[in-house]
Amino acid sequence: LIVELGGLTPGSEYDVLDVSGLATLGGIMEVHLVNGFRPGPADTFSLLRASDVIGRFDDVRIFGGTADVSYAGGFVQLSDFRIVPEPSTLLLAMIGLSGMCMYVARHKRGILRIQ
Repeated sequence: LIVELGGLTPGSEYDVLDVSGLATLGGIMEVHLVNGFRPGPADTFSLLRASDVIGRFDDVRIFGGTADVSYAGGFVQLSDFRIVPEPSTLLLAMIGLSGMCMYVARHKRGILRIQ
């Protein structure tokens, strides 16, 4: 099952699978964040609704973050989102921080030589 989350409105901004009877789960559910949407920790998404749910997905892959998955009362829900920065973002932050540290270290050495 592939689901896209692009906002908070079920059916129009994020995908919902409505099953008219029993849903038997297995396999992988992939969740993709689209249109620049970044859910907050208080946001909850009911991605599957059925009269009853048997089983669980073998794996839930959330691209762009992590979340808690719950299976209860005929629903599969995601909640408590935590956005994971892309590796390139972390790399750029580390490069910037190390550059600032080098600048400060050189600047302090220059002040110490003057005194």
